[in-house]
Amino acid sequence: MLDRYLARTAFDSQQTDLRPPSGRRSLFRPVDRTEGDDHGAHGIFDDQAHRRSFEAALARHPAAAASALVLGVTVAARAVLRLRGRGGTG
Repeated sequence: MLDRYLARTAFDSQQTDLRPPSGRRSLFRPVDRTEGDDHGAHGIFDDQAHRRSFEAALARHPAAAASALVLGVTVAARAVLRLRGRGGTG
């Protein structure tokens, strides 16, 4: 289902009808080399970008993500076992 959703929406959401400013052709070489400025990863979509990404942080720190997952599962399992021990439903 996710693949179908992304196939319908993701491609169009990355497109724009705006033309690049004249003189800034970056198809075959980076704009940084032609103009001498470092534009980094900025552009016309900066106002829609997020400052931080939870998913990127998890990808950069897989050991911490795995530890957090194990801790969460452990806490949830202990909570379930406590409820069962007190006569809870389940």
